Amino acid sequence: MLGWSGCSVCVQSTALAETKNYINLSKQGLKSAPQRKALLEKQLTALHAQLETLHHAERKIAHKIALYTQMIEEQKDFLNPLSPAYQGNPKKTS
Repeated sequence: MLGWSGCSVCVQSTALAETKNYINLSKQGLKSAPQRKALLEKQLTALHAQLETLHHAERKIAHKIALYTQMIEEQKDFLNPLSPAYQGNPKKTS
């Protein structure tokens, strides 16, 4: 589980703030083109890492969904009182 420092929203907010800062500094001429390029490359690398983390989480969630779906399908007959495979207590008829 990600902590606050690794929260993708927090990291994206930080990246957005850095990008806005970069734009403001470039307008003022306070950073050279190579410095701006290096800053953008650093941010791009961070975004690629975030994307890979999200893809990994997506794969894990999809796997869990498949497992739970399979478990539900396997248990369906056992939960249906009309099924011959039902293993619950039979209903008492009066």
